[in-house]
Amino acid sequence: MLTMTGRVIAGSRFGRLRRPIAAFRRGESGVSALEFSLFAPILLLGFVAVADLAFLAQQKMSVDHVLRAGAQEAMEDKSTSSTAPEVTKVLNLMAAEGFAVGSATSIGGKPPLMISASRYCVCPDNVSGPHLPTCTTLCTGEKLPVAFYRITAESRATNMILPPTTLKSEIQVQVR
Repeated sequence: MLTMTGRVIAGSRFGRLRRPIAAFRRGESGVSALEFSLFAPILLLGFVAVADLAFLAQQKMSVDHVLRAGAQEAMEDKSTSSTAPEVTKVLNLMAAEGFAVGSATSIGGKPPLMISASRYCVCPDNVSGPHLPTCTTLCTGEKLPVAFYRITAESRATNMILPPTTLKSEIQVQVR
């Protein structure tokens, strides 16, 4: 109840309502919880994006590991075939544990991996020139041709937040 001076009497109905409203306006007890609830989704999104990048980096390193194993086999140069069957066999064996080899989609939680290996020969004077029909062809000056292996791999990474990404790697090995 109001008095003539405009002051609220302690027992009045309006006085009981004004005190909690005024206390709410001055209170800061829930501000940090409100700020966290606004910031938490952004923070969570950042953590998931970092996890996506980590999985992407791990998959790229795995693809490169498979290619390095194929390059090691290619350096032994046991083949005369342009399809490099020994290198392809090593690539398939190395990739089978962590990838769905030869597939364009994931199988059993394993990412897809398409791999290829080829052997070709060129003349030592013109390494970037045309490939020779056979590696037994002699080059100008009676020089023997130089053999190369080109090993490629392509995998598709599916992520939680980031868009699907294609990972491509290639190694070219010269056999001496």
